[in-house]
Amino acid sequence: MVKLDLHCHVSEQKRSIVEFLKECAEQGVNIVTITDHKTLKAFTERIYTLTPEELKQIPSNIRVVIGIEMTGKYRYTNGAGQTSYIAIDIVGYNLDLSKEDELDSWKKENYVDT
Repeated sequence: MVKLDLHCHVSEQKRSIVEFLKECAEQGVNIVTITDHKTLKAFTERIYTLTPEELKQIPSNIRVVIGIEMTGKYRYTNGAGQTSYIAIDIVGYNLDLSKEDELDSWKKENYVDT
């Protein structure tokens, strides 16, 4: 049986990424998707910079999927014609880390925090 967690944040956590992944494995999670808000830094600055000794501590049965969470606005008009905007979170999975610079550029030019 596969047990997965599709929405985890690690950038806000005080513990190390290794401790986080060990805890996931202890809870029976086989696949974990790290989806920090508006950044891939959990991968580029935390996971991919682990030392060989740290990598050996990560249980071999756990798979980490690259993800991100972005917040957007949905324009809603009710039956009376009143319009409002609702914040929605959009989660993306299995991203290409080689595109991190493009994502950062896009955010600077287009992204508005909600």
